[in-house]
Amino acid sequence: LTGYAHFIDNQTLPLTSHRNLGLRYAAKGGPTDGLRWLATLEFAQQDDHADGLSIIDAHYLLLEGGLVWSGYTGKLGFEQLSGDGRYAFQTPFATGHAFNGWDDKFLTTPVNGLNDLYVSASGPLAKDGWAAKASWLLAFHDFSADRGSADYGTEWDAQLGFPVAKGVTALVKYASYNADSFARDTRKIWLQLEWKI
Repeated sequence: LTGYAHFIDNQTLPLTSHRNLGLRYAAKGGPTDGLRWLATLEFAQQDDHADGLSIIDAHYLLLEGGLVWSGYTGKLGFEQLSGDGRYAFQTPFATGHAFNGWDDKFLTTPVNGLNDLYVSASGPLAKDGWAAKASWLLAFHDFSADRGSADYGTEWDAQLGFPVAKGVTALVKYASYNADSFARDTRKIWLQLEWKI
């Protein structure tokens, strides 16, 4: 169980100054050599702080459950950044890329907020041999507005990481956002090499 408080006094954009008061609970259980479960619940309230605008009033909610078995993980979750048409919960210092789709459509939360219903699966490519050192991840997001009935669209994300030499790892990453009433269709691909010495 973790409690947190962020008091952000933005000197460059003072009207965006805000505070976050939140609580996060993460749990896991089950046998270490069998089927394990994961659960996360988080809630935070965002309000104006210092010279922040009085309209800053929104909340954040995360509900996530998952199963882990033999190195494979499956998760189902719902994330909400509320919005009222004037202001929505913002995360200016967070990496939205890691949470709300790799196509980066929601780095700034729309004023009507964001609901993200998602499912993901990940694990090793194989149980032994070279492929056991390779890993994959597949995720699907269904985005919608918190206020109103706007459908923002859906996104598929896929990733494959594998060793190519001692200390060198390759990463192939793909994102496909299919727009509905927000933004436009977007496809992205990453090719990455990482060298550790």
